[in-house]
Amino acid sequence: MDAKTYKAVIIHSTDSKLRTGLVYSTLTKDKEGFTFDKYNWLTPDFPARQRGGLLKRWNFELWGKVYPDAMTESERSELSTWRNYNLGLALKKLDDKNVLLTIGSFNRDNKVQEIIQKNDSLIRNTENLIVDLRGNGGGNSG
Repeated sequence: MDAKTYKAVIIHSTDSKLRTGLVYSTLTKDKEGFTFDKYNWLTPDFPARQRGGLLKRWNFELWGKVYPDAMTESERSELSTWRNYNLGLALKKLDDKNVLLTIGSFNRDNKVQEIIQKNDSLIRNTENLIVDLRGNGGGNSG
């Protein structure tokens, strides 16, 4: 391992599949940022990008920095949209005329359908629906 490679090692987990000492993932610095490989994936080298206190691992995971500097309130809010395998999906009424729908990944099409159905009347009664796909790496074909 060289100075451009970082390993995420499990030090404690309540999941018996994630044993102490397991190298959960490896980040390798490249010209455009980082690539990562996860312990249980066959295909290595997905892109990982850092933005402020956040590290986005392609469109699968978002990690937040806690030391030595804390995340901003905006970064904590964005991180919360990735909990429970939500993959960055969020809908927010910005004001009386604007609603923002953020789709961080298309890997969970059913979640996108659910949030649209749940907020159907809000979406239909707003003047502007803004759909934010920044950072969305796509999804699956099945």
